[in-house]
Amino acid sequence: MIARIAHIARHELRCQLRDGRFVAAAALILVIVLAALASSAVSRAQASLERSQARAHVRELWLGQEPTNPHSATHYGTYVFKPVTRLSAFDTGIDPYTGVVVQLESHVQREFAERPVRDSASLGRLGESGPGFLLCALLPLLAIFLAQGAVAGERESGLLRQNLALGASPRAWLLGKFLGLMGALGLVTTLAVGACVCAAAFVPGEETLAEFLVRSSSIYATILLLVAVTAALSVSIAARCRGARTALAVLLSAWGLGTFLLPRALNEVAEALWATPSAQGLEDQAHELFSQGIDGHDPNDERAQRRIAELLAANGVGSVEELPFDIGGVLMQEGEEYQARAYAAVFGNLWSDWRAQNRLRDLAGLVWPFAAARRVSMAFSGTDLEHHVDFARAAESYRGVLVKTMNMAIANNKRPAGERYVAGRELWETVPDFSYRRPGFDFALGAASRALALLFVWASLGLLALLLPWRAEVAA
Repeated sequence: MIARIAHIARHELRCQLRDGRFVAAAALILVIVLAALASSAVSRAQASLERSQARAHVRELWLGQEPTNPHSATHYGTYVFKPVTRLSAFDTGIDPYTGVVVQLESHVQREFAERPVRDSASLGRLGESGPGFLLCALLPLLAIFLAQGAVAGERESGLLRQNLALGASPRAWLLGKFLGLMGALGLVTTLAVGACVCAAAFVPGEETLAEFLVRSSSIYATILLLVAVTAALSVSIAARCRGARTALAVLLSAWGLGTFLLPRALNEVAEALWATPSAQGLEDQAHELFSQGIDGHDPNDERAQRRIAELLAANGVGSVEELPFDIGGVLMQEGEEYQARAYAAVFGNLWSDWRAQNRLRDLAGLVWPFAAARRVSMAFSGTDLEHHVDFARAAESYRGVLVKTMNMAIANNKRPAGERYVAGRELWETVPDFSYRRPGFDFALGAASRALALLFVWASLGLLALLLPWRAEVAA
């Protein structure tokens, strides 16, 4: 049986490689993907250069401030930039929808800026039409047409009946056809993904070479698995359908529904169920929580007065003038910490809503594995929601360090009544430059776990479709 399967596979592979239609279709896909890759790689390389220059510039602006009160420096603030990853040239993910630059200052957690896609309120888009999107969409389409043509061709030529007459079982014939098709499709997939990875390697990025290779290999394995699932299902359905047109209609309907129609429909439903609030809406939610905490700018605030009384009692003094520290700096810092907790609650709810949206959108993967493959591709490229949230948290943590450093400088440098503490570059330099290291592969694997599980379910269904018995003589 193994020898028969190998013979059918070799014959199918030779036929595909000699078929001008296959060569033309494969070449067209490669041209489309490489064109998208060239555009994406140039844009990401330019973005990396601009962010590097901007990062150095804003750091110098922070250090070059004129001597002033440290709290004024926190309002002057600074900017941090989301690093460009090499694989973002392959899959931009949600970066165009979330933004890549954020301003950091006291009392407020700013919305991310530099969002090329500004007219989209939702994060449910499965990325732009970049190389990752195109490969996940076009390679399965190629598999559908090749499988349909291969099965229909053998029926029309009588080769299917001949193979059955020579002792090949229907199962062996299906497996042989699948393996032969995968030989051809695997070659196209390897060339396309390999070209993308090689080009992405020249895009400036902060990840190590080892991490880049692990992530890119995982993306390649994901796309190859997607193609294999499509080929297995396509061969099985085409073989079992009496009419070639019926099989093609079924396959194309599932591909179109799962690749384009259903993801967009579920995206609208998700946005309706968990609507993304506007920046002003988020700010209003945060300010509602602020009212429950200390107002560090108003020493006459009721909660501030109670806190002052506690500090006076704790230090055994009767007035703020007798305290060994500046009460204004302490109150501003405690108010800042409360505001940070309020923002954490508000944005935590927002991120929970985004995750709920994604879970609903992932249902498209139950109809066709495209959505699952795209989710995995974005996770391994570091451009999915979870990577964005991790960066946002790192930026907010840095904001907390900056503001606390300034407020505590005020608290620790008490001045006589009426005199304002003024600091300079020596204090500004105590705030380290923002440094962000993207989480490792295990983080990406966890972010993609649900989509990966669904892909393996599809792989099991594809294998089962190849192994299930069927009446080949009727189909032929």
